[in-house]
Amino acid sequence: MEAELAARLGGLLVSSLYTAHPADPAEAVRVLQHALARLPEGTIQWAEVATHLASAQYFRDDGDQIERWESARDLLARAAATVDRRAHGEFWARVQTNYGLVLGQRPGGGPADLTLGIEHIQAGLGDRSPERNRVDWAYSLINLGLLLFRRGEPGDLERAERCYRDALGRLRGGLLNEYRTMSPELPHHPQEKSSSTL
Repeated sequence: MEAELAARLGGLLVSSLYTAHPADPAEAVRVLQHALARLPEGTIQWAEVATHLASAQYFRDDGDQIERWESARDLLARAAATVDRRAHGEFWARVQTNYGLVLGQRPGGGPADLTLGIEHIQAGLGDRSPERNRVDWAYSLINLGLLLFRRGEPGDLERAERCYRDALGRLRGGLLNEYRTMSPELPHHPQEKSSSTL
C-alpha cells in the first residue's frame, strides 16, 4: 500500500511539472525513489514509476547534469526492457518516446545520440496513431521534429517541419471538433480585452 500511494503521489507531482504551477522536482524524485525501492523490478508498475522518475530527473536543476541524464537514461532503458510491446503497446510507445528524447538530449552529445533518439521515437510512433490518441501521437511527432531539427542532416529540416505541421494540423482541427461535439450549445464567455497582442 505504501509503494502504491507513493507511486500515485509521484505521478501527480510529475504531471504538475508540465503545468503553470509545478511541484518541486526534487520532491517528486524523493517520492518516486521511495516507491521504486519498494516495487519489484520487472513489473509494469515498476516501469511506470521508473518512467515518472526519469521525467522528474529531467526537470531538476540541482546536482550534476550528466549524473541526472545518466540516471534518467538508465531508468528508461530498464523500463523499456520491462514493457512488453504486444501486451502494453501504448505504454511501450510512451517509454520509447521518452527514452528517445532523453537519448537525444545527452549533455555534450552529437549526431549519433540524436540519431539513436530519433530511432526510438520512430519506433514508438509505430504504436501510436492520431485516431487512437491525438495528443500522444502529436507529442511524439513534436519530439521527433525537435531531434531532427537539432541533428540537421540533409532532409532533416524538411522532415522536422512536416512533423510540426502534421501535429499542429491534427491538434488544431481535432481539438476544435472535440469542443464542438461536447455540447450542442457552446457556453458564452465575454471576451477580455488585453493590452498585448499575439
